[in-house]
Amino acid sequence: QYIDWQTALKAIEILERYPMLYDLYIEGRGICEAQFLERLEEFGVPPENCRIIRSSRQPVPNLIAYLKEFHPPVQKINLIFREKAVKAEVRRELSQIDALSVTSSLPWNLEVNAQGATKGGGLERLRAHLNISREETMAFGDGENDLPMLQAAGLGIAMENGADFLKKQADIITLTNDRDGVAAAIEQYALGE
Repeated sequence: QYIDWQTALKAIEILERYPMLYDLYIEGRGICEAQFLERLEEFGVPPENCRIIRSSRQPVPNLIAYLKEFHPPVQKINLIFREKAVKAEVRRELSQIDALSVTSSLPWNLEVNAQGATKGGGLERLRAHLNISREETMAFGDGENDLPMLQAAGLGIAMENGADFLKKQADIITLTNDRDGVAAAIEQYALGE
């Protein structure tokens, strides 16, 4: 499920009015402007995330020009914020575009996908492809973008260090990620150990 390039441009018109950084995922790779890579620390992105981002992005001179020239379908728009109030305002504006789904996985980001492109939808398609029932699935999550996946699973499991609202929605809460919570839950609920 892709965001068509015209809708991506409409979103970028909104983004350009705010102090933030953004990049696009196109054809399986991150596309960004050089300023995006140069300003990550300024926006409070942790060093380990900066390393991952810089090693996985392809800079282009201008994202708007890139979209207008090549008309690519966009898999995702990733947004990085310094200020929570700006994040909230951008989220409000982008949420008014019917073709988009806006979520977050980190305190400093928003993720913009095509409407319906969720982890829950992905789990449902995988389940159908493998011809297994909902009851035979288990999903783990710790953030907002994991909620549709936990709801689609037969057993939705939140990490103990995950978002409070997600833990309230989960069927079960497991140990934290740094205490091997996923392994503990698999051993208990899938392997019966």
